[in-house]
Amino acid sequence: MKRTIVDRTKKTVVDRTADIPAPDNIQIERHVPIPPPRRGRRQRWPLIDMQVGESIEVLQIEADRVRTAAWNTTQRYGYQFTTRKTDKGVRIWRTA
Repeated sequence: MKRTIVDRTKKTVVDRTADIPAPDNIQIERHVPIPPPRRGRRQRWPLIDMQVGESIEVLQIEADRVRTAAWNTTQRYGYQFTTRKTDKGVRIWRTA
């Protein structure tokens, strides 16, 4: 079976033969559990799992990103965070 692949970065069209399973290769299975749905992206920092008084330290290069993530967590869940510069980067504490 042929399929057409459009490469938008190069603005080209490529025809490739795909190994698409034929209907006789497909197996019907029963009692396979459905995994829980994933909502949103996987979080990079464990801000939601932090308890009051706990902290994490990130490199300076990630400081703006973790501050933005903390602000989003505050808006979504009502948690409070504070950040301070350290020798290695930035440390963020959950305060409420």
